[in-house]
Amino acid sequence: PYHVRMTYGGTSAIAPFTLELTCSGFELRKNPQIMRFAPGVAQRRFAQFSQPTGIVDATVTVRRSAPIDGVESPLNVTGDIVLRDGSASFERFPYLFEKMRGHWRFSEDELEIVQIQGEASSGAKCYGYGKIAPLNDDAGADIQVEITDLPIDDKLIEALGPKRKIV
Repeated sequence: PYHVRMTYGGTSAIAPFTLELTCSGFELRKNPQIMRFAPGVAQRRFAQFSQPTGIVDATVTVRRSAPIDGVESPLNVTGDIVLRDGSASFERFPYLFEKMRGHWRFSEDELEIVQIQGEASSGAKCYGYGKIAPLNDDAGADIQVEITDLPIDDKLIEALGPKRKIV
């Protein structure tokens, strides 16, 4: 289900407003049609994680403050995304994690990975958090990922690919 709530603080075209878009229980499947409308960089990032799947709850808030001296205030966009029952793997380490859950928070300036957790069929567990900012061509990333209980087996060797020789 999707919900839209809007409050408008006046009758002029530059009046303050708050628009809240909420989606609950969206089933994210491989190669979702909605990605056709996403910016190229978003499509690429999505592909880097092997077209992740899961159930998504999301809220996006678009807000404009009151005008100052008759000048329209800029828009402010923020949001929260929560994932459950997910699966994904990263292209540089294609080791599939399932039972994933995560929480991301974003604004126009940064994307915060509040937390992400998952478990592989081997029993390996992953946990991560971090931040990407600013959200432009000069973006920096500070992301921490920890994998525990990772067995040295054929799945790991395959995920490491040619890089396994350095391990």
